[in-house]
Amino acid sequence: MRRRAGLILIGLGAFFLSLAPMVKFYVAQQVMAAPTDFWQKTTLRAEGASYLDLTGPKVRKNVTLVLTNTTRGDPQASDGKTAVWDSFTSMLDPSSGSDVTVQGRRFAFDRRSGQLVNCCGAAVDQDTTVKQTGLGLLWPIGNVQKRTYSYFDQNTRRAWPMTFDGEEKVGGISTYRFIQTIPETRLSTIPGIPANLLGLDKKKGNLAADVIFQATTTMWVDPRTGVPVSQEENIRSTARTRDGAGQLTLSTADLKTVPESQAALVKLSNGYAWKFVTVQQWLPVGSLVFGLFLLATGALLPLFESGGGRDKRPAPRPRGGPARAKGSRGQAPRSGPRPERGPPARDRYSTRS
Repeated sequence: MRRRAGLILIGLGAFFLSLAPMVKFYVAQQVMAAPTDFWQKTTLRAEGASYLDLTGPKVRKNVTLVLTNTTRGDPQASDGKTAVWDSFTSMLDPSSGSDVTVQGRRFAFDRRSGQLVNCCGAAVDQDTTVKQTGLGLLWPIGNVQKRTYSYFDQNTRRAWPMTFDGEEKVGGISTYRFIQTIPETRLSTIPGIPANLLGLDKKKGNLAADVIFQATTTMWVDPRTGVPVSQEENIRSTARTRDGAGQLTLSTADLKTVPESQAALVKLSNGYAWKFVTVQQWLPVGSLVFGLFLLATGALLPLFESGGGRDKRPAPRPRGGPARAKGSRGQAPRSGPRPERGPPARDRYSTRS
C-alpha cells in the first residue's frame, strides 16, 4: 500500500516539476499582455493657460484648461496578438464651457510590444489614411528599456523620438522618465483669418495662415508593466502668416496629470505588476518546490513501515537443533532426585486402636 502511494506522489511530483517551466515560459507570456477589455479615464490640468475663444473671437489668457482622455478597448475587434482601443480627447475651459480641442482616435497595437499596427479600422479623427507607427499608449509589457523609443503623436500624426531621461519615484513606484520634443511643425492652413487678429492692419482683410504646433511631453512609465502613470505636456499652437509678419496664439498650456488620475494609474499598474510577478516568479518557484517535495516524499515513503520500521511478528523457531525430551504430557522430565512422600493420609472412617 505504501509503495503504491509513493508511486502516486512521485507521479504528482514529476507533474509539478514539468509545470514550473510551462508556467514561466508559456502561461506568463499569455498573461503578460495588454487587455482587450479596457476602460480608463485620465485628466490633465493646465493653470495660467491661454487660447483663442472662437465665440468672441478673442484670446483668453490666464485661464485653467482641463484635458480629459477616455480610452476603451474593443474586445470584438481584438485577438490574442492585437488589441484595438478607441480614444477620445477633449480640452476645454471649465469657466466658459468652450472647447479648445476635440480629437478622436482608433488604434491597434501588439499586446506585448506595444507597437502600433495599421489594421482593424485604425484612424486619427476618422482619417484611416494616417499610418500610425511606433508606440501608441502602452509601452513594452514588463520589458521597458532605458533607451529611445519612437512614440506616435496624434496632433502631428506621426511618430517622434522619446528619449530616456532618468529614474524617478512616482506614487511609490520607481519609474523611467522619458521626454519627447516636437519642433515647430505645420499642421494645416486656415484660409482666412482677420488681419487684426494676427496683429496686422485690419485693412488687409482676411489672410491665410499656417497652424504651427510644437510640444514637449514628459512621461513617467512603470517598467514592470509599461503603463504610463503620469504625464506632462507643454504645448503651443499658433497661426502664422507665410511671411511671418502676422501671428495669433491658438493655445498655450502646460498640462499635468491631476493627483486623482495619477493615483488611479498607479493603482492600475500595481495590480498588473502583482499579476505579472505571480505568474512569472511565484507560481513557477512554488510549483518547483512542491514538485521536489512530492518526489522526495514518494521516494522515502516505502522505506517507512508501521511501528517505526520494526517487525512485531514473533521470530520463527530455529530448525535442525537437537530434539527435546518430552514427558508423558509433552513436557521435559525433571532432573534430580524425586522428593520423598510423607505417610499416607489416615482414612477418616478408620477406628482408633
